[in-house]
Amino acid sequence: MIDQDQRDLYGFFRKAGRFLYDYTGGKSGQRRVLMFLDRGVSSQRDLQNKMQIKASSLSEMLSKMEKEGLIVKQRSKEDSRQILITLTPKGKKYSDAAKKDLDDITEKLYVCLSAQERKELHELLEKLLMHWDALKDDDEFKLLVERSRVND
Repeated sequence: MIDQDQRDLYGFFRKAGRFLYDYTGGKSGQRRVLMFLDRGVSSQRDLQNKMQIKASSLSEMLSKMEKEGLIVKQRSKEDSRQILITLTPKGKKYSDAAKKDLDDITEKLYVCLSAQERKELHELLEKLLMHWDALKDDDEFKLLVERSRVND
């Protein structure tokens, strides 16, 4: 049986997720792509896996970004089935600006916590997210989630 603290935690995570979505960029897909690509060339498949989105959604986003001159797509010389994505100089400039903006936002978000509190929160969230990641393969958890969706 769960207690009120556990119910509150669930509510806090929902509120936190909603706040971050509403106030720090919503569907910030292009920004995420730019920041991933700032680390170097990536295949479209690797980008899809990192971002955890559908291939069709990523393909549409990349096409728009290519038209805007932010990225270049080209087939791999080693494996013609792979499409490699690279930032253009314009894309690099946008990526740098996006990183700075995100750093500024992040600093504002956590200013109310001390360095020690941020460290503790980091450790706890890392532990929790590892557990949640394992739940993706837990059949009992999947059934619970499915059952809860039917009752919505």
